[in-house]
Amino acid sequence: LEFRRVLFRSLPNGKIIVLGESAIKEREIIASITGQGISKDRIELHLGYEEFKNYNFNRLQYNSTYRLILVGPLPHSTKDKEDCSSIIAKMEQDDGYTRVVRLVSNEQLKMTKTNVKEAIRREIESGYLAVG
Repeated sequence: LEFRRVLFRSLPNGKIIVLGESAIKEREIIASITGQGISKDRIELHLGYEEFKNYNFNRLQYNSTYRLILVGPLPHSTKDKEDCSSIIAKMEQDDGYTRVVRLVSNEQLKMTKTNVKEAIRREIESGYLAVG
């Protein structure tokens, strides 16, 4: 018997939330996403490393506003990670979170223009994320 986590149902035209410390400027992240045909009002950025020590990640659980969670570097100690190794692992494992995509460069979590563009392009091509 195979157990598969049930992804929370959100709308293909929902918001994209970008979490983590960024190696690129906010406007470059926005341009990387809007350049793929996604409306700017669907993008929500939370980019300061320090912000995440007290960030309420639980607000993303069972929240149909969000379609995609893009994550870069985050602190290992965050208040909502519970017994998971990281908040990213918790969001990937627990029910009620929309799709989580790790932004990786050279096998490390890192936010770059290229991996943000690639992540969005892949999700649009797969039909998971709607343009607009």
